[in-house]
Amino acid sequence: MIRILLPLLFTMLLASCGHKEVVYRGGGGAALADSSQVKQALRAHYQKWQGTPYRAGGMSPAGVDCSGFIQLTYSQLFGLNPGRSTEDQLNRGRSVQRRDLRPGDLLFFRTGLFDRHVGIYFDDGWFVHASASQGVTVSTLKRDYWDRTYSTARRY
Repeated sequence: MIRILLPLLFTMLLASCGHKEVVYRGGGGAALADSSQVKQALRAHYQKWQGTPYRAGGMSPAGVDCSGFIQLTYSQLFGLNPGRSTEDQLNRGRSVQRRDLRPGDLLFFRTGLFDRHVGIYFDDGWFVHASASQGVTVSTLKRDYWDRTYSTARRY
């Protein structure tokens, strides 16, 4: 039941309005866009990739891993290359406090002694990511696991 409700809730969250922010697009130029435009783009992208299975090293609809999903999303939506690995992605952009998260920010999680996971913040604690168990999905930071393993966020 929850798997049915999450995409619906995610779609409803996308309809909410937000503040203005800079969204970088292809060619290195900056365009002023508001959070609702970023969320709309993320929703459409998520709908294309929803349920795509997790595959380590994957970068296609046949299978994608978390950092590959981030690289594809940032390239296709914003014309940016955040790097291929979670380590590359963690070392780019600027740090963002959890209380200041905006749609499009990257969220990093420490899921093991040496393991990291990355997702894209949407709004109100929700984020999109490629889960090893569920494939491309949405999750909430309010869930104990994600709250406990949350590490940092980066903004490009």
